[in-house]
Amino acid sequence: MKNMNTIFFLCVIFIIFLSFPCYAISKSNDKIKVLNRQAWELIKQKKYSEAMEICERILNIDNNNSIALSYRGYIYDKKGQYELALKDCEKAVKIDKNNKFGWYGIGTTLAHTGKYDQSIISYNRAIEIDPKWSWSYVGRGATYCQKGQLNQGIEDYSKAIDLDPNEITAYINRCSAFGELGNYPQAVEDCNKAITIDSSNADAYFGRGFVYMHMNDLKSAILDFNKTIEINPNHNYAHSSLGYCYLYSKEYDLAIEILTKAVNIDPKEPLNYFYRGLAYYYEVDKYQFAIEDFTECIKINPKYAPAYSKRADCYLVLRQYENAIKDCTQAISLEPTPDTYIGRAVVYAFKRDFNKAISDLKEAIKLDPKNYTANRNLIIIYIIKYIWLVIIILILTGMFIYGKILIRRAQK
Repeated sequence: MKNMNTIFFLCVIFIIFLSFPCYAISKSNDKIKVLNRQAWELIKQKKYSEAMEICERILNIDNNNSIALSYRGYIYDKKGQYELALKDCEKAVKIDKNNKFGWYGIGTTLAHTGKYDQSIISYNRAIEIDPKWSWSYVGRGATYCQKGQLNQGIEDYSKAIDLDPNEITAYINRCSAFGELGNYPQAVEDCNKAITIDSSNADAYFGRGFVYMHMNDLKSAILDFNKTIEINPNHNYAHSSLGYCYLYSKEYDLAIEILTKAVNIDPKEPLNYFYRGLAYYYEVDKYQFAIEDFTECIKINPKYAPAYSKRADCYLVLRQYENAIKDCTQAISLEPTPDTYIGRAVVYAFKRDFNKAISDLKEAIKLDPKNYTANRNLIIIYIIKYIWLVIIILILTGMFIYGKILIRRAQK
């Protein structure tokens, strides 16, 4: 009997020993599930650094955890590390082909790298897995809009809103699409809805301000851009747009101040320098500052024709005609429009090279026969070129009329 009790005791110990690893694995899996939930909540709050730390903890425990891989891939995408993002998300869907977030992450990264058709295929797969998940429709809608298919984008944003009436990104993105189509009232309504959902969302105020700016309601736009900056002091586009509004409100000092902040936030954004250059240009005796800003804009984006045109205007004021012609020629090579030809014609006229000025104005008129400025300037240049002939004709005409008057007086 004693031997039987010993054997039973040993069997119990053996069973407990065998079950311990299973228990440990179960506890480990529970821990990973909790951590994944925490990572997801942080991602929704856009706390990407904290979410990344949790993903790394999960992957240290299980380097093939599909969910953590897809989350980490999404965060890499947000940081602009697209190769790492794609690698993680592709690995995630290879491990679990039904990981909707993995397919969503692939779609997002492919869109950011300009592979729009492939991006849509990935979003379609995410939608097949879960047709009621709003994020996939928002992502696909954004890709359609990037492709220029705005109406299809709007359809997807609307579907996302139907699934989740509080999907704030869908409202903001749909506002942008409506704005591009010129449907400003609907665009403003969408941003109003987004602000109602979350009054602290900077992008909602920025989106509405951008629409107001296109409606030429600069006062309302300025209020919204200032609100955007109040919420997010480093919102570069809000600073740029606010500077633009002050520029076209002719408040040049304010424009320069705001655009200088924009330059400090993002020194690699060419439009910040371009708009500040315009503000300097319209200020009296600040042409050299304007030239420096247009030059910086060109360094960042050598194919931005307006920067060459406006720098040429500065050189013209400073009577640096050769530099002005060089810039105008470059602008024409990038954008052969009536305005770029007219710009060079003006410089040639100041140089008194009337034949070249006439040639450029004729090119402008070929492109736009009804262009008032080109036709007017052509007449003026013809008059200037042949002013001596005009003067002689006027003198002869005057002499003829005066002679007629003398003859009539003599006859009387």
